[in-house]
Amino acid sequence: MGGYYGLAVLVGVALLLTTGQCDVSCRGTDGRAGEDGIPGRDGWPGVKGEKGEPAVMSSGPVDPDVLLRLKGEMGSRGMQGVMGPKGFRGELGAGGRPGTPGPPGPDGRSLGQGGHSPQQARSAFSVMRNDDSYPRYNQIVTYQITVVNTPGDFNAATGYFTCRVPGVYYFTFHSAAKTSICLHIASEALLNKLGFCDYNKNRNYDQVLSGGVVLELRAQQRVWLESFHDTQTTVDTKDTRAKQIIFSGFLLFAHQLKAHWFLLKMFSIMPQHCFLIISTLLSLAIHQLVAMESCPATGMPGMPGIPGMPGRDGRDGGKGDKGDPGTVGHVGLGFQKGDKGDPGLIGFSGKRGQSGDPGDPGIPGVAGPHGEPGEPGTIGVQQQAAFSVARGTEQYPDKASIIRFTSVITNINNDYQTETGRFRCRVPGTYYFVFHASLEDKLCVLMKVDQTLVTSFCDHRRGKRQTTAGSVAVYLSRNQEAPQWLSCSTAVFLLLLHIDPVVTQSCGTPGIPGIPGTHGPNGKDGLKGEKGDPGEAVQPVKGQKGMPGPRGPPGRPGLKGDMGLPGPVGYAGRAGEKGRPFNPSNQQKSFFSYKRMLAQAPELDTAMNFNGQILPDLDQQFQGEALTNGTFICVVKGIYFFSYHVSARSKVCLKLVKGSDSHMELCDASEGFLVTSGSAVLSLEAGDTVSLQATKHNSIVTSQSSTSHTFTGFLIFPTA
Repeated sequence: MGGYYGLAVLVGVALLLTTGQCDVSCRGTDGRAGEDGIPGRDGWPGVKGEKGEPAVMSSGPVDPDVLLRLKGEMGSRGMQGVMGPKGFRGELGAGGRPGTPGPPGPDGRSLGQGGHSPQQARSAFSVMRNDDSYPRYNQIVTYQITVVNTPGDFNAATGYFTCRVPGVYYFTFHSAAKTSICLHIASEALLNKLGFCDYNKNRNYDQVLSGGVVLELRAQQRVWLESFHDTQTTVDTKDTRAKQIIFSGFLLFAHQLKAHWFLLKMFSIMPQHCFLIISTLLSLAIHQLVAMESCPATGMPGMPGIPGMPGRDGRDGGKGDKGDPGTVGHVGLGFQKGDKGDPGLIGFSGKRGQSGDPGDPGIPGVAGPHGEPGEPGTIGVQQQAAFSVARGTEQYPDKASIIRFTSVITNINNDYQTETGRFRCRVPGTYYFVFHASLEDKLCVLMKVDQTLVTSFCDHRRGKRQTTAGSVAVYLSRNQEAPQWLSCSTAVFLLLLHIDPVVTQSCGTPGIPGIPGTHGPNGKDGLKGEKGDPGEAVQPVKGQKGMPGPRGPPGRPGLKGDMGLPGPVGYAGRAGEKGRPFNPSNQQKSFFSYKRMLAQAPELDTAMNFNGQILPDLDQQFQGEALTNGTFICVVKGIYFFSYHVSARSKVCLKLVKGSDSHMELCDASEGFLVTSGSAVLSLEAGDTVSLQATKHNSIVTSQSSTSHTFTGFLIFPTA
């Protein structure tokens, strides 16, 4: 509306400016007479008459007792009060129980196991090549079957074992073929490769080639097998009959490691944010208003006469008659009982509800930290012993004399004495000894502990270079001597508006206005007033209002409060007990080594019975696990190494059986006596069984006069 007024003012100013510019010589016609006045207004009606007299009671005042009886009834009881407030929350629950004590600390480590945890210091593998082609000369042998590879240090596709944990390792291989074959054990840790050859004159039967070595390796050093050419012919290399190579190895013990620290730099990139400010241009449209003027040649006509005056108003009406007197009442009919009292007050609010139940006890505290590690072994480094030596000579060893090995490959703590050809026991324990010999003449080897004969092996193959082998595991006391020694440890420590119309105006003097009009007729008199109301009748006698009712009952108690909050978390448990000091006897062990002392040949596809103890006079605790009818039953879940050496006449086939499955089968043949061997690394569960069985060409030597059959196995590390 304010905008409209402003526009009207602007238009008015424009009209005044236009009038001031008109010609005054122009005069208009006179105006016509005014019209008669309008009639006067009718008079108002008269006022209403007076009210009639009130009625008169026929008797005197009312007896007070009557009035008392007429008192109204007491009001009804008030409503029940509202429910009480809800109870308070229950108390805080009790504190949680203290956490359980932490687990005992780890056992102390042997200083010889270095900084590796038992999980880190574990390494074992066993792989098989079943390709019928001849392995190419100077090429690394690769494998198609992986039997064991824990934790994965061996790459079957490349044929390399890569050292992850520096330490001392044992590697061994077995090859079976109907042709002559030569294999090297090669490594960056060796100055010269170790070669083993077996020449097969009778190409209708398999011969077994074996070899082994103990090596001390640094991290990332590799070990592999490769074929090499000695005196084999093209007939050998073109042979496509079945061939088999088994390569195994495992960590004997780890060396001490140095700690290496690495600094990792973190870079933070702070993104830049761009802000876009958008402005909006608003346009305002304003309407234009145009005023139009007109100025005729003559003045405007005179104004009409004014209308006549209105007629006089009529007189007001007379006053109304007085009302009738009130009716006479009768006392007997005029009593009324008082009204019922008001309801009582609402009841009080109910009581507060019960407090909630206490909260649940807090959760138990976290378990305590691990106990402190046990004390390290005081004889840590001294627990290590391993050696591998070679006899680099073409000279045949003297009969009935100690075989001396003058070329040292590995000799930890110098327990093998090259001058005497003896191994002297420094740490009492169970040891594994194995030898591999390449020769062109027959060879018999006796293995003694001090002066006691443990076992013997004879190989009578002649004319072509052959490889023979033998092994045994035996317990040695301090300072006992043995001709050969391999391993002493049977248990290893493994680590996101428009205004319209426009008024036109004429120019000139206006005409004379017309005469006024006549008076209008008078108005009519008003009507007589209305008769007054009748007087009041006699009011009945009414009792007093009743008393208010009693207060309502109190409200119901409030709801029970919520359960309390759980108690605080319990205190952390106490630290676990300190670990046990290092003790080799704390480590899990499982081993056996037996020889066969039966005069009859073993049954085919039946476990061969190895019934003879290596050293019968030793205490039972040093004899190892007992075999059940020649079968080893696993008690400690883990990775095991098994090895056998069996003497035979002309031909023999043996298989190593795990449960009811044949793991490997090797055949060997010769024109005379021979010693065949085989070994494997197997993963066993508790309850698994392992046995050695003859399959065909069973010509095992039964005479015990000059040769032996041994079956050995031991736990490399547990995996439970």
